[in-house]
Amino acid sequence: MDKDITLKNYLVIGLVFVLVMIIIAIPFYINISKNNRTTIEGVVEKVSDNYIVVISKDTKEYRLKTKAKYNVGDRLSINIKHVDRTKKPITGIIESVINLNDDDNSNLDEEIISYLDNLNNGLDNFNESNSTSIKEGFVDMIDFIFYGKELKGVTFKELSDGVKIKILKKSYIIDSKVDGKIPGYKEEISRTGSRIYSDVKTRILISYLDLTNKVCSSENDVCNSAREGLRELKSNFSLTWDTIKSLAGLGTSKLKSWYEIWKTIE
Repeated sequence: MDKDITLKNYLVIGLVFVLVMIIIAIPFYINISKNNRTTIEGVVEKVSDNYIVVISKDTKEYRLKTKAKYNVGDRLSINIKHVDRTKKPITGIIESVINLNDDDNSNLDEEIISYLDNLNNGLDNFNESNSTSIKEGFVDMIDFIFYGKELKGVTFKELSDGVKIKILKKSYIIDSKVDGKIPGYKEEISRTGSRIYSDVKTRILISYLDLTNKVCSSENDVCNSAREGLRELKSNFSLTWDTIKSLAGLGTSKLKSWYEIWKTIE
């Protein structure tokens, strides 16, 4: 009889132990499930048949399974499940998406382009009365592209690739006009400030070529626009392949990929 009672006690203790472990495990499981989901905002960098690659606002790379169709340069807000942060790029499955390429963003893009157009027109009519605003506008433009400054409430990195291409093209034109209208200005502000502006023409061109190479990994409207913009820069500013090759600090692989783009505009 005593043995039966002892056995029952063991069974009761064992059952209680199992129940306690389950109670402890449930919050842990819920926490893991929550951590296995996330929401990001980012720009589509690559499109494939069953996945897309997205660069988030904090510059992390995600490879996300989906059967939906997206375009390179799309700005998306994405709910992701089955997130695996141990992999590079981070993987997951798209659960739901809000496409941020709406009218509000289009208006914002147009505002930035209009800002650059006004700066360009101001340089065409450069005089003593508008010199201060033109100089400040030029610095704002470069800080926006290369130093993380916001323009119209957005940073350069947050824009779609199509808009970035337009901005870089216009910036190259504006920079060239600054050289003609305000000679020595970029060197002066580079000497007196903490940021470098004297080499921005080279940096703009490198950025344009790199971005063109990226968007032309597949044929699309953004690629066609980038090629046409490069063709215009080549024609208007007498760019040659020797000019491209002379850009400082370039490796063989970068030049090779750029040459593939260059051949298409000759």
